[in-house]
This record gives sequence, C-alpha cells and structure tokens, in this order.
Amino acid sequence: MRNASPLPLAVLQIFEEVSSEFPGAAEVTHEPGEGGLTLVHLAPARNSAAPISAAVEPDGSRVYLSIGRTTPLEIDGEGGSFTDLSSLDEIREIIRQVVQGNFEETVWSKGDTIVKAIGILTLKGQRVRIRFESLEGGPLTWIRQAFTATRKEQHRYTSYA
Repeated sequence: MRNASPLPLAVLQIFEEVSSEFPGAAEVTHEPGEGGLTLVHLAPARNSAAPISAAVEPDGSRVYLSIGRTTPLEIDGEGGSFTDLSSLDEIREIIRQVVQGNFEETVWSKGDTIVKAIGILTLKGQRVRIRFESLEGGPLTWIRQAFTATRKEQHRYTSYA
C-alpha cells in the first residue's frame, strides 16, 4: 500500500494562505471526496469574483482545479503544467491570480447544460487560454442539443477584495 501524499494538506494550506491575504473576502472549506480525493473550496464573498475548487488525488499525482463557472485545470503532481513552477507554487500562483481578479471566462450553454467554456488566466504576465468542451450524453444528446439555442455568457471576474 502506498503512503498518502502530503499534497492534499499542502493544497488546503495554500487555499488558506491566499485567503488570509484578503481577510473576510472568502471562505475556505474542505471535505473528503469519492475515491479518496480531498476537495477544497474557496468561496468568495463577492458574487462577481470567481469561486475556486480543487480535487486532490490521494497519492498527490494530480490536482484538478475548477475556476469560475466551469473552467477546469489539471496540475501534474510534479508541476510545470502551465508555468515553470513546482506544483505547489503553480497552484499558489493560479489561486492568487484568480483572487486578484485576473481571470475571465466565456461559457456556452444549451438549456442548463454547459457545452463549452474558454477561460483566460493571467500567469506570470502571460495570458493562458484554457478550453473545455463537454462530450457528455452521446450522439442522441448531441442531436437534441443541435436544435437547442445556445446561450453565450461572458464573465470578467473581479478581485476578492
């Protein structure tokens, strides 16, 4: 049996550290998830700021972030997924940039289903584009959605403070 990684606790500490830079501007919560995942959430007090959630693999191999309404990021346990930083420093930088309001997102929905999203995050002075497209539902759902109007929403999130 493999030992549990210290990464889940370290990610929770990063969320708490960044949140503490803006007292009263957000609430950090955590809970166990399915399959041994650790779930961490940063909920801003302002509705105009982007929420952030993380799901951390128990062995520390991956951290999955969700920013705003639906933009997903996958951070390798070794780091370097979006920057040249270690995984913990990369996660800290991503969270800090979102908290400072350096994130925007365009979301396309059909009914209540998000079918596509493009998030733009500023990291180390560079704009990083993150794309999500839903493949859920299979061919029958895709045919039904083809005849449903698509709604496009743009979100320019504000800082937490």
